[in-house]
Amino acid sequence: MQQAERKESGVAEFDEVAVRVPYTYSEDYVPRRCRNVRTRWYSDRTTSTVRVISSSEVEPAFRITSRRFRQYRDRQPWRVDVFRFDGQLWWEVPFSPWMPDKESFFLRVEQGQWLDQLAIGRPCDAREINQIERAPTDQILVSTEQSMERRAHGIRNNLLVIDDQLAIRGGEPLWIRNRSSDNPYRRMVEVVNSGIEFGKPAHVDPFPPFHWDDPHHQELQAAAADGFVFSLPMHTRRRGSWSPIWTVNKLSDDPLQVDHIHFQAKAGLRQLAHDVDRLIRSKKLPKDLANSVGRFANTESYVATTIEECVSDLSDFANWCEQLAPGDGRRLAEVHSFARRLVASISRRCRSEGRNLSFNACYFDEIDEQAISGL
Repeated sequence: MQQAERKESGVAEFDEVAVRVPYTYSEDYVPRRCRNVRTRWYSDRTTSTVRVISSSEVEPAFRITSRRFRQYRDRQPWRVDVFRFDGQLWWEVPFSPWMPDKESFFLRVEQGQWLDQLAIGRPCDAREINQIERAPTDQILVSTEQSMERRAHGIRNNLLVIDDQLAIRGGEPLWIRNRSSDNPYRRMVEVVNSGIEFGKPAHVDPFPPFHWDDPHHQELQAAAADGFVFSLPMHTRRRGSWSPIWTVNKLSDDPLQVDHIHFQAKAGLRQLAHDVDRLIRSKKLPKDLANSVGRFANTESYVATTIEECVSDLSDFANWCEQLAPGDGRRLAEVHSFARRLVASISRRCRSEGRNLSFNACYFDEIDEQAISGL
């Protein structure tokens, strides 16, 4: 990590921090004297910068207090402040004994940690990364090197240093009733950051290790997709949705903008893409089917900006599954059922809140259940 110097009026001013960001990209290629296309993964690094600003430039937006103790020795509640700057919300990153300052944070990022929380991600397992030099006779068909390098440069838009404190870009706080966990201590109402990427909830303290009671990201994502997500006003009107450990104080007069039903729909699309990608990587699908369903595993293609567009994408996937041969449909029965249930859930929530949206409601009945179970 290095500081980038900017000079104005003959006065040196340090307003950026340079960070070496690792990224992973894929190549589709055909080896010499072969016909079949193969995929391999490579890793590289690029240099990006993180802005450094003064606390006088930000506006307080929320203050979140937790009575879930991070350190049992002092048993003191801890808090996270959310600021507004440059039209975005920025969540304070709590420091801890395992991450005492921003320098230790940047060091871990340079080592390849926490890329998913920073919306950079690693699209493959670390063991799949190729360490062998390319053969000059290989025919390269498609490479994601440039797009993944641009994604790594995006750390500049996702991190901010406010005085000496680190902040991560996010969204408004949301309530999630975490019912998907088998651990009874985790089955409670959580406050989450609606995330750098809409539809991908993040914990208030997004960088592990978490407190042992904190839900995993997979549990939060599943709860959001199942519809157990509510905006801040809904929290006070929903029976049983109170939280014994979280308090959220709104510090500005700016209106809330996140639609919790839209968030559920987007979270469902991300969950569907994750499940489809997991099926493809399991190598249990026939090659032709894996190639066909692969377009639904690309979250970058989900640019839906309204609830109707999200539901349309989910319905398109469900209808596509229903047109498959019985054998192929049986292999995708679980994700097909998930898409149908999600559309039904969104339809019910819209009706219960008196919304008139222009998509066709989709419900399960006994015939639907029998048809899906018979695939």
